[in-house]
Amino acid sequence: MKLKNMYLLLVVVVGLFTLAIYSTYAMFTSTVEIGNISMDTDLNYTFKINSNQEFTIGARSKLRFNAIVENDMTSAISYGIYYKMINPGTLPSNIRIAEVTESSNSTTSGPIQPGTDNNITVPLVIINNTDESITVQIGVRTGYYNDNNQPGDIIYEQGEVLITDMVDSETAGSYSCELVGEGDCTEECYTITENGYKNTYCTTTCTSTSTELTNSEEIINLDPSGANAPKLVDNMIPVMYNGSNWVKADSENSDENYKWYDYTNKQWANAVLVSSTNRNTYVEAEAGTVIPESEVLAYYVWIPRYKYKVFNVAKTIGTDSYNAKTTGIDIVFEEGTSSTGEIKCNNYSFAAASSSATNETCSGTNGQYYTHPAFTFGDTELTGIWVGKFESASSNPSASYGGSNSTTLTVRVKPNMNTWRNNPVSNFYTVIKNMQNNGNEYGLSSDTSKVDSHMLKNIEWGAVAYLTHSDYGRCSNGSCSEIGINNYYSGSGSSRQFKTGCGANAGSSSSGTCNEYTTSLGMNASSTGNIYGIYDLSGGAYEYVMGNMSSGSGSYTYNAKSAGSNFSYSASTAKYIDTYAYGTSYGDQTAYNRARLGDATGEVVSSSYTAWNNDYANFVLSSFPWFLRGGNAHNGSGAGVFYFNYKHGVSGTYFSARAALLPL
Repeated sequence: MKLKNMYLLLVVVVGLFTLAIYSTYAMFTSTVEIGNISMDTDLNYTFKINSNQEFTIGARSKLRFNAIVENDMTSAISYGIYYKMINPGTLPSNIRIAEVTESSNSTTSGPIQPGTDNNITVPLVIINNTDESITVQIGVRTGYYNDNNQPGDIIYEQGEVLITDMVDSETAGSYSCELVGEGDCTEECYTITENGYKNTYCTTTCTSTSTELTNSEEIINLDPSGANAPKLVDNMIPVMYNGSNWVKADSENSDENYKWYDYTNKQWANAVLVSSTNRNTYVEAEAGTVIPESEVLAYYVWIPRYKYKVFNVAKTIGTDSYNAKTTGIDIVFEEGTSSTGEIKCNNYSFAAASSSATNETCSGTNGQYYTHPAFTFGDTELTGIWVGKFESASSNPSASYGGSNSTTLTVRVKPNMNTWRNNPVSNFYTVIKNMQNNGNEYGLSSDTSKVDSHMLKNIEWGAVAYLTHSDYGRCSNGSCSEIGINNYYSGSGSSRQFKTGCGANAGSSSSGTCNEYTTSLGMNASSTGNIYGIYDLSGGAYEYVMGNMSSGSGSYTYNAKSAGSNFSYSASTAKYIDTYAYGTSYGDQTAYNRARLGDATGEVVSSSYTAWNNDYANFVLSSFPWFLRGGNAHNGSGAGVFYFNYKHGVSGTYFSARAALLPL
């Protein structure tokens, strides 16, 4: 593993005592200065007035450190050291955040004179006795002395609590890993977020009768956004673009020369699956190794887990509570599988025939956050999802309609290929699921408890759309640009072609010229406006997604229509499809009430039949129960990432689909 800023400390314990006497000291060997928070060799953190630091502590572990309060003002002040729970949102009984009672008389609150000589050191400990990692903010609030030389009140913000709990040194433990036994090694790691960067610090201590080795290492993540690191599945290779080729990226994202991702700067993480010919070579290769496009079978893009500030909780036509359409959707990346959004929603899914089926119901109000539902897969919470970078093509793109009505061909997710069309929903569902069959050509595990390949769901399309319409995608400095259209269309009949990865300005008419995905016009049609985004979200072919309306009122019953019988709705398959209540209208408030938060349908309707950016907005209804997304090359200004329409699920010469890949 390549690590940036490796620090080694070798401590030789001189003198051989009895085997029963050991001491271990896990210390950091240099000072890392981050803004106004510093960390030195004794695990000291210096807090200037009104500064704070977030700490993530693993399950069943503790972090002990010294909080050093520094008054950089010119007069005396009063201070208070507080904690604020980030995840979970409140302090459970089995977590302790406390001052460690030692010989020092320093406390978590009191007066402090100006000047570095008057710094106050308070030993603290965070003890996590839960089975999940936690995130805690530690900070300092201050009050100023009034004209009578009396300290003013300290005002704590919402969720901030003065630390008053106290534990003794034995309960708090030492700074080091516990000694397990002769010749054993122990490792202690924790992650802190410093100025938006997630940095992981690990200390490994190995002991013997005469020597002790302490190895401390700092892993620097070059992405300051706070997004979850992409989770690779077996044989998936991280890639970045060097201006002319895709090359293997640094999987630790710590090498600037081969940076894998940086969501703050709109560089979304990309990864590939390659053919078996040289797969092992590329999997084991050094960062910077060229991955030829001829070897690639599928490109994917990582969508990290996030919550978003809700702007239309009731899905009311024309509602946009904080001008999200113009300025961008407020996105906050979440840590691990944490669900920190205040809004909660309930939607029916697999229900008995006698059960009452209603539209989705959500608690909360506009302006609160909602953890995007695409990151819940059945009963599994996800750190993120991989989404096909392009519309699906087939292993025989020269066949009629790029592959036609078939489940024997295999999927390709690549640029400059004739899009695979003329399959019903059930066939697209089958061929994408088959990507992880035993002995598959992609090198994917067939164990669906580890990885899951499936046809993109309507909710997952929504997750892509909202991240696209944010500061991490097409928005900057309070304004947003509409994603460009793939307007390529050529030929007629069974030779008709839609080509993946082409691009033109939003609203352009169809054309027989393909501006390829590496050109400026081509990149204008990606979710980020650069090569690292997702393509074909506007135009190209229509895309079927796994979103289906009930066949009747009163309960959810799968509405197959003409889609075929290869997908059957049941309790075990419910996670592969987004369910919607029965209805008979498609362009009025009653129709949009049946939408779900996060799916980029009812929330983004500007007027009847019209979504943001003048995209078409037709909801599924009784005779057409399947969702189409994105529009096609002929739709001009009506196409877009917020386009949604209805269809019956049958094969069509203009209909395609997209793959998703979930690490579980």
